[in-house]
Amino acid sequence: MYGASQGEQDYDYRGGNASSKVWHYDHGWTVTPNAGLTARLTRRVRLNLEVYTFLGDHSYNGELWAVLYGVRVHGDRMYGDISFVIPIFPDADELLQYVPIGIPMLTFGVLW
Repeated sequence: MYGASQGEQDYDYRGGNASSKVWHYDHGWTVTPNAGLTARLTRRVRLNLEVYTFLGDHSYNGELWAVLYGVRVHGDRMYGDISFVIPIFPDADELLQYVPIGIPMLTFGVLW
């Protein structure tokens, strides 16, 4: 699960004592729960499948999903993913008519 919060806090001081301060809060948050599966094909190759959704205090709460699938090739300290992301949201078919197998992604990493 991933999460983020952003915001700002300020106040107007209108003179007098401390109770005359007017506080303003403006903040937002997002949490991205996910679930995934992996299957080992060989000693250094795995198949991956992950599902994400986006929850928070925004208008698309729970309507935006992403399915990520692909292959991971890994060594002892380095890995590389060849993946595709299929977005799932209202009118996603307009995007998927141009990328029917998903949006391609390449990821490389080093473990230390």
